[in-house]
Amino acid sequence: MIQRDLLIENTGVQGQGVGRTENGEVVFVPGALPGDRVRVQFPAGGTRFVDGTLIEILEKSSQRVDPGCIYFGLCGGCDWLDWDYEAQLEAKQKTLDHSLKRAGWEPKVRGQFLPAAKREGFRTRIQVRRCGENLGFYRKRTHEIVSVESCVAADPKINEALATLRRQPSATIEEKLELYLDAKSGEVHCVTDESHGKDGFTQGNSAQNIKLRELIADRIGVADAKCVLELYCGDGNLSFAYAPLVKSVQGFDGNGAAIVKANLAPQSGFDAKLSFDVASVDERLARQLGRNFALSYDTLLVDPPRKGMGGSLNAFLFGNIRTLIYVSCSPVAFSKDTRGLSELGFSLEYVQGIDMFPHTHHIEFVAHFSRSVC
Repeated sequence: MIQRDLLIENTGVQGQGVGRTENGEVVFVPGALPGDRVRVQFPAGGTRFVDGTLIEILEKSSQRVDPGCIYFGLCGGCDWLDWDYEAQLEAKQKTLDHSLKRAGWEPKVRGQFLPAAKREGFRTRIQVRRCGENLGFYRKRTHEIVSVESCVAADPKINEALATLRRQPSATIEEKLELYLDAKSGEVHCVTDESHGKDGFTQGNSAQNIKLRELIADRIGVADAKCVLELYCGDGNLSFAYAPLVKSVQGFDGNGAAIVKANLAPQSGFDAKLSFDVASVDERLARQLGRNFALSYDTLLVDPPRKGMGGSLNAFLFGNIRTLIYVSCSPVAFSKDTRGLSELGFSLEYVQGIDMFPHTHHIEFVAHFSRSVC
């Protein structure tokens, strides 16, 4: 192993600090921030990019702040809680711009990264682990539970529910619990050992979700979309925001409970425009839809999970599709999915970042593509 003293200059896509040795090696250092001068340890071997371990902060960055959380550095949640918020936004914008450039995309317009409405108590959905007396979050890169009394990122009602859970008996077998705040009832629900709540995935930041819905509706309006095919529609969160602007919406999602909820939701007079069906989003679905269906849509809206669409995006870019709106929470997956779109005549009209999860490196953004259709 080698030890070096480095100046941290940037951040990586996983939130690590990034510095360079005198030999030109790029070292990724979790826990380090731009402006820190640090002592790190990393394996010898002569590779250009290496993962380092933070040994000591020799000089602290002027952008460091008090994290205000006794669990910071222990639980695997907020990796940037000790960094000035404006600096976080700048870093996220820089990461997004760099990812777009590497993917070969130059947007005609870049919207300014939308800051969070709330920087504490913003999370309306959290996942915790419980085993015996331990109730909390995993330590970063481990399956060790860090027991927490409350979370600074969680809504106060979520923390009240967490305290109630702590008083209840628990099995000795580890459980995964999802706590989520129902916006309509104001009650917190708890679901055990499911990937998401009983109605499928929902955004964990309700205030920022409003901004996301507004942004999608704005892009749909700018595109003058008429008939929209929406993939990974969930419970219709985005669909209902732009439905008044279009003639029809056909949504697909693999979560049956979410689709049931979408179809049962009252839609204030435009129910006839909306259709939601259960289906796994892949190339088989694209083939099953058929030519007549394919020619019915001018706009494709996708909101895939973090892993992206796994190469199936192009299969849904039917001949009449002139607008693609891609909601992404992973610049890496986005880059893979959209590789080659320019060869199909698409250009990137607009990109807008939204800070869904302050104090973390996670990035959410909306990309609006267009193409001319003869």
